[in-house]
Amino acid sequence: MMCISRVLIKASLLYGWIMACAGCSLETPPKPVPVSGVVMLNGKPLTKGMISFVPAAAGEGASRPSTAMIQPDGTYKATSFKEGDGLLVGSYKIVVTSDAQSLTAEEIAAGKKTVSTIPKAYTSLTTTPLSLEIAADATPIEHDVDLSDK
Repeated sequence: MMCISRVLIKASLLYGWIMACAGCSLETPPKPVPVSGVVMLNGKPLTKGMISFVPAAAGEGASRPSTAMIQPDGTYKATSFKEGDGLLVGSYKIVVTSDAQSLTAEEIAAGKKTVSTIPKAYTSLTTTPLSLEIAADATPIEHDVDLSDK
C-alpha cells in the first residue's frame, strides 16, 4: 500500500509538471512591429556596421533588445526573434557601431584597437541621443537614423 501511494504522488507531480510546461508553450508570443530604415553619416549612407535597439527600461515587462546589420546601401531591418521581424512594444535607446577596418585574430590578440568611423556619442548607451518609441497600435515603421559629427 505504501508503494502505491508513492507511485501516485510521483505520478501526480509529474503530471502537474507536464501540464505546467504545456501551459507555458500555449502562450502567444508577443508580435514585433517591423522596423527598417537607412543609417546615414553626414548625409551619406553608412556602408557597414550594426545598429542596436536597447530597451530604455530594465526589469520585468521590458522589451527585448534587437540588432540589425547595416547593409552596404545603409539599410537595416531590426530583428528581435527572427531576421527582420522588428521590435516589441516599448521605448528604446539606439546605439550604432561601425569600424574603419576589420582586425585579424592576431591583431586583436596583440591589443590593436579598431577605429570607429562614426562619432563616439552614438556608440554608447550613456551618450547616445538616439531613441525610438514603439506603440502598442504601431504599424510597420520606417525609421531613418542620421548621424552627424557636427
